[in-house]
Amino acid sequence: MTDDQRLPTEEWLLDAANFPGGHAATIVFPRTTADVVDVLTTSASVLPVGAQSSLTGGATPAGDLVLSFARMNRVLDIGPDRVRVEPGLTLASLQEALDSHGLYYPPVPTFTGASIGGAIATNAAGAATFKYGSTRAWVEARMTLPQMIGTLEKIQNQPPYLAVNSLTISADRALQSGKLDL
Repeated sequence: MTDDQRLPTEEWLLDAANFPGGHAATIVFPRTTADVVDVLTTSASVLPVGAQSSLTGGATPAGDLVLSFARMNRVLDIGPDRVRVEPGLTLASLQEALDSHGLYYPPVPTFTGASIGGAIATNAAGAATFKYGSTRAWVEARMTLPQMIGTLEKIQNQPPYLAVNSLTISADRALQSGKLDL
């Protein structure tokens, strides 16, 4: 096993809910989308995780492989009205990067230690939801999603794909494996 793949230790078998019984044979730390595709082509049961801050048990593994996005945590691009990030970026790091451009992430989920991939997968939100809407309202569906068969599917939120946000955000395991424009 390499530094990018190892046996899971206790902290990777629980999320913030601390539900017992998590099990996994291996944990993998991809650094690129190509690494994610490689994992998905060789594993039948995969649980993608970010910061493991879920309070619902959603990041407690019950499969044969944990796919941690902890190392895919970069801001790729910041424009005047959008940001491209990797799924393992924490909300605190996202806001720090946006601050330097005079921007902010409107949904402001309560726990800033969560990852953006997890926030998108669960449609996370905080008190600002009443004013700005939840995470789903701020995701522009222009993504590259690795599929379980190992191909890359490109999706854009333009006709005829107007409902793609709801479809892909509900499919959290596929969505967390992609890169998103916010």
